[in-house]
Amino acid sequence: MEFRRLNRLPSSSTNEEYKDEPRLPPVILDPVVFDQEFANSRNTSLDGEEIAFFKRQGFIVKRGLISEDSKFSEIVDYVWNTVPDGIIRRDVPATWMDDPNEKWTPEHDQIYGPFHGANWKFRSPHGYGTEPFILEVTAQHPKVIDVVRSMIGHPVRKPTRVRGVYVVVPKPMEREGRLGPHVDRAAAQLSAMVFVAPTPPRCGGFTIWPGSHVKVHPFFKTVYSAYVEEDRSNDFAEVQREILATTNPVEFVGEPGDVVFWHPRLMHSAGVNYSAETSKPRVRFVIPCDFQRDGFRYFDDDEAGPGEKAQWWVCTRHIEEDVRPTEDNMWDDWVV
Repeated sequence: MEFRRLNRLPSSSTNEEYKDEPRLPPVILDPVVFDQEFANSRNTSLDGEEIAFFKRQGFIVKRGLISEDSKFSEIVDYVWNTVPDGIIRRDVPATWMDDPNEKWTPEHDQIYGPFHGANWKFRSPHGYGTEPFILEVTAQHPKVIDVVRSMIGHPVRKPTRVRGVYVVVPKPMEREGRLGPHVDRAAAQLSAMVFVAPTPPRCGGFTIWPGSHVKVHPFFKTVYSAYVEEDRSNDFAEVQREILATTNPVEFVGEPGDVVFWHPRLMHSAGVNYSAETSKPRVRFVIPCDFQRDGFRYFDDDEAGPGEKAQWWVCTRHIEEDVRPTEDNMWDDWVV
């Protein structure tokens, strides 16, 4: 596979999910579209091939796992009906590409969630992300829970919220596209990204760096901790730079109801939405969810969260029984 260094990264970022990441290299490799599907894609159990693939690559894809097209359309309508009128309008695509983030105020951040560049995270302490009609077709959907159970065991701690609806609007044609690779600093055992609307290639699809979960695992204070060991932060940054320099990221495309299950230590990013360059610009809608097995002792971390002060939009919590990572204990609390 030929590596092409075309995607340039910003020198810094205001996205709170990865604002504390060490400075990354100025270029990364081109993403490739994921086109592999397993024969039993809608099966909620995992066969040996899927388990081996997940352990090695850090993700699996379940196409058409959730058959709720009308309910996904309802979510899209809900978002459009909630967005402040005049900033981005559903029926006026030009407003999607007219620097809507510059019209977004701190008050909008508080009420509707942050809008940085082309990325809007529709979430709020006021309740966005906890709606029952969203939860029932995403984090609480029986087929999603069945897949989670087949990976991390039973019982699964009941999700009470999703991270929100994550929206990517088309970038203006004259602007350079930028990925924002990062590793989440939140305590989760397994994550899932649910496609809410059709997402063709180069339209902002969820993007990951395969295998990166194994490489960054040793640098955290515990297996599920939000903290990297302070005395290893430089080594952690160097490993991330090596991953970006040698690994093509994978961009997921899909239809409503497709689900990507991924390990929370994977380096990942929102994709770049190039659809302004086509005759049909579109907005990307996905919903990230987080899971952990029930039965542990959980706590909020005052500084890193999840809690009232930090990462309140994540449903999972730190675990008192958590242990330091080793080379061979990544899967100790899983059933795969």
